[in-house]
Amino acid sequence: MTHRQTIIRLWQVLRPLRGTLGLSVAMRIVNQFLAVVLIVLAVWGVTAIARGGSSQMLWTVAFALAGLGMVKGIFRYLEQFSGHYVAFRLLADLRRQLFASLEAMAPAGLGRERSGDLVSRAIADVERVEVFYAHTIAPFVVAVVVPLAVVGVLAWISPMIALGLLPFLVLTGVGIPFAAHRIGTGAAGRVRDRLGEISARFTDVVQGIRETLVFGYGSRSEAILDHEGDLLASAQKTLSGCHVFQSTATEIGIGSALLVVVFLGAGEVLSGEMPAYDFPVVLALTLSAFVPLLGVTNLIPDFEQAISSARRLFDIIDRPCHESPCLAAVGGEPRSVGVVFDKVGFAYDDGSPRVLDRVSFAVEPGAVTAIVGASGAGKSTLVNLLLRYWREDAGEILLGDVPIRNMAARRVRELIAVVPQRVHIFNTTLRENIGMARPDAAMDDIIEAARLACIHEFIMDQPEGYDTMAHEGGARLSGGQRQRIAIARAFLSNAPILVMDEATAHLDERTESRIMESVRVWQSRDERRAVLVIAHRLACVRDASRIMVLEHGRVAGIGCHEALLDSCEVYSDLFAAQSGAAQS
Repeated sequence: MTHRQTIIRLWQVLRPLRGTLGLSVAMRIVNQFLAVVLIVLAVWGVTAIARGGSSQMLWTVAFALAGLGMVKGIFRYLEQFSGHYVAFRLLADLRRQLFASLEAMAPAGLGRERSGDLVSRAIADVERVEVFYAHTIAPFVVAVVVPLAVVGVLAWISPMIALGLLPFLVLTGVGIPFAAHRIGTGAAGRVRDRLGEISARFTDVVQGIRETLVFGYGSRSEAILDHEGDLLASAQKTLSGCHVFQSTATEIGIGSALLVVVFLGAGEVLSGEMPAYDFPVVLALTLSAFVPLLGVTNLIPDFEQAISSARRLFDIIDRPCHESPCLAAVGGEPRSVGVVFDKVGFAYDDGSPRVLDRVSFAVEPGAVTAIVGASGAGKSTLVNLLLRYWREDAGEILLGDVPIRNMAARRVRELIAVVPQRVHIFNTTLRENIGMARPDAAMDDIIEAARLACIHEFIMDQPEGYDTMAHEGGARLSGGQRQRIAIARAFLSNAPILVMDEATAHLDERTESRIMESVRVWQSRDERRAVLVIAHRLACVRDASRIMVLEHGRVAGIGCHEALLDSCEVYSDLFAAQSGAAQS
């Protein structure tokens, strides 16, 4: 997205609040005109008194200045309030859009993104965009309107001075900012990119701090962060140099303009074309014309970073998502809750080896279906396809009688509760970590789900029971405890399909057996419930109604435990290997 396209896009986001922003611009114009009037009135008052004005005139000017100052303050408040109201409303909207895009893209579209960089975009980059809405549009408009109006007044006093001043206003207001923009655009983009990179690196180090300490990776991590810091400092140095150039060039421009005005004004005073007491007013007007331009000049570096931040945000917001049309528009609710994979094929990237090839099986209501196989066989990929995280590129997957590609992803996920291999525990209470599956659930339902997941006793042993904080990532919980919290979540959801993806891998055999018995109890309460268990250990699935054996993305066999021992070499080899390992 180019610089110009980004500005147009930001303007489009502004559409619902353009009226409010217009009010902010109008208030700023009035405020700046009052600033000019205050300066000119003060100078005129001083010259009038110097010419022998009365004390009454002095008091009149003083009261006028005080009154105008208060009115100016009111307009300043209205301008700031309305401008920041617009900015903060739009920043909240951008955050919502960003989160919605991340949700729609996840996880397929985020596979190559880093969490630290995404957090940097959601917080730091969104905050940077505030400069565009609250501190850019109104100042830019004022920087055009006020100097032109001042030049008009000067033209009425002295056309020659107005003509002499105009080139310096154009140079200061257009030429120098344009040159600074050309120099600083790349540097501003590099600053935002480097900040995102540092955030990603730092997040990576914090999340892997134990491995960093154990394997002595700290010095290497420091070197990487130092290198990124050097790159950031280099970009910031370039951006700072751009700002210094702009400030210096602007001051030279203003000084040159004053020199020209003094030269022309002195000539007119000496020739008698201009009264001497008008000359201070001319100088005051000249300086007033540059005040709005100075405001814009000081904004240029922040403006460039705001545009670079907006470009990083729209890069995520505009990514294609994986949502399909809504369910109602396609064919209604599935009449049953079974799952059917019909000759499904899938590869993660074009040209890469196929992870799944013509996989067909069914998960029937009232039954427990298991999928087993060696690591890398494609078991978890089946879950990713079922949840619409990725799309199959051959065959189809049905929920009941409806292909999931014709269903909204949100609706598909409402029908399926998943306990993944790696669960995430949120930094909130244990009660909320379980209750998130059904926010309106009663406390009794949460406790019942925890009992089924064999985690209730542990929770009650905590000082604050269900109100105990889990901390970030469940830092104070063991792997098995985190897994059981996730299982309780799934039980509470009351989804008709339960998928357990290596859900008991971190549990001891006794707890694993209790959990599987709880799954059967949970399923028996509603005969329409279907259970899909993905496991590496065969001991926890040998009682399943049907077992599918997956090898290198293909179905190697389907049947019950005893039948597969006789008919499927892959299954019998797995069973023999695990039985031998257990005996040894």
